[in-house]
Amino acid sequence: MDAAAAWLLEMLDNGPVAAGDLVKRAKAAGISEKTLRRASKRLGVCTTKSGMEGGWYWSCSSKTAKTPEDPHVLGLGDFAQNGHVQTQEDSIIEVEL
Repeated sequence: MDAAAAWLLEMLDNGPVAAGDLVKRAKAAGISEKTLRRASKRLGVCTTKSGMEGGWYWSCSSKTAKTPEDPHVLGLGDFAQNGHVQTQEDSIIEVEL
């Protein structure tokens, strides 16, 4: 998936791209739609709808990872002991003394 994440970051480098176009380009590059979606979630890609009749667009935000390794560094999610994704805020434990 690192190759798919790197490819996706490159595609979104110049701004928002129509989701349908990304899927077509990914398939042409040998990346399945499922792998592309996993990579987008891992990187924190933003999805927005362009009006009621417009299509969906994918874009990078300030919280989007800039490299495939960044999600862990940015605290975008990590697996807790129970296997669920958690944020850094979820992992803070308060203890009364």
